[in-house]
Amino acid sequence: MPESVLEHVIKSYMGTDQAVYGFYWQGGEPCLAGLDFFQKAVDFQKRYARPGAVVSNAIQTNATLLTDAWAAFFARYRFLVGCSLDGPKKMHNQYRHTRTRKPTQKAVCRGLDLLQRHRVPFNTLTVVSRANVDHPRAVYQFLKQAGAYHHQYIPCTAWDSQGRLQPYAITGRQWGRFLTGIFDAWYPKDTDAVCIGNFDAVLAAKMDGMHPVCSAAKLCNRYVVIEYNGDAYPCDFFVTPAHCLGNIMKSSWETLRKSGRYTAFLRRKADINAACSTCEFLPLCWGDCLRNRLYQDNDARTLSCLCPGLKTFFTNTREGFDQLCRVITSRRLHLECTLPFTGNFKKPC
Repeated sequence: MPESVLEHVIKSYMGTDQAVYGFYWQGGEPCLAGLDFFQKAVDFQKRYARPGAVVSNAIQTNATLLTDAWAAFFARYRFLVGCSLDGPKKMHNQYRHTRTRKPTQKAVCRGLDLLQRHRVPFNTLTVVSRANVDHPRAVYQFLKQAGAYHHQYIPCTAWDSQGRLQPYAITGRQWGRFLTGIFDAWYPKDTDAVCIGNFDAVLAAKMDGMHPVCSAAKLCNRYVVIEYNGDAYPCDFFVTPAHCLGNIMKSSWETLRKSGRYTAFLRRKADINAACSTCEFLPLCWGDCLRNRLYQDNDARTLSCLCPGLKTFFTNTREGFDQLCRVITSRRLHLECTLPFTGNFKKPC
């Protein structure tokens, strides 16, 4: 991204009204842009932020290029760092290798060590593929041993031009078994020690009707993707000419988010299959991510390819999640009872 585009993106965004100005840096591999690029980004954020503005930065990296300088920078500006790590060597290195097919897992773990030494908050993003889908417990235990206590698991779904599942991708049923295996490794002994984004999303939906993960939300309106040249898109899985909202160098953020394409895209998420309308698990997934419904030019009302697995997971873990909801409710009541009370009526506890 040229510096002129970078500056305009940040300046214009900082001019909007936000509770938190969130920047999420992705690639490719964003560290290839160089440390100077991110220093400029932070400088622009400081230059154009109104007094008292809260700015949040997160970066998703494969962690192979991290150095002490990178880690010190992330620590200084409180970046949240997401690191791609798919498990033990054999599983991770099967698909994550260099152009000359050299393994990368050792370099990733070295990057994690650097982040820990500099006390940089980080989480792991694990792509679930044919390489690791049958080994959930081994993946989970490895991540814990690597010092990762914030996990996110993403299913690898992809098809060839003939509609056949790619050899590295997984089926919905495999995804359901994998998630159940992770849950069984995590519950109940690790629920206070390890944070798993996939499970947090279920608990948030059950407890408060909230959907922190966009794939489980009712609408696709969480963010806007800005490409290197300023082109804007509604989702990083739909960076295609048909979904281009315009260009931030020519249009305002308000114009982009009110565009017909943006409105049409977010509405498609809610256009669910008839079977979803009567499904008891609808409040937990809302038909799943559009990328798992629109593949091969399907209609938005197509059931997600992960639907069978999601149903299996929700069914197998129902009792555990319900127990966790009871624990959370109890803790909230206890917190309310221990807060300072200044009212004139009798404190309920």
